[in-house]
Amino acid sequence: ADALLSAARTGRPHPCDAAFGQRVTEILVEAQTLLEGAAD
Repeated sequence: ADALLSAARTGRPHPCDAAFGQRVTEILVEAQTLLEGAAD
C-alpha cells in the first residue's frame, strides 16, 4: 500500500508496475512457445 501511495503522490510508477507485469507475461509466453516447439 505504501508503494501505491508513493506512486500516486510522486507520479513515478513503481518498478514492478503493470507494464512490468505485462512484459514478464510476454517473456513467459514466448518461453513456453519455444519449449513446446522443442518438444515436437
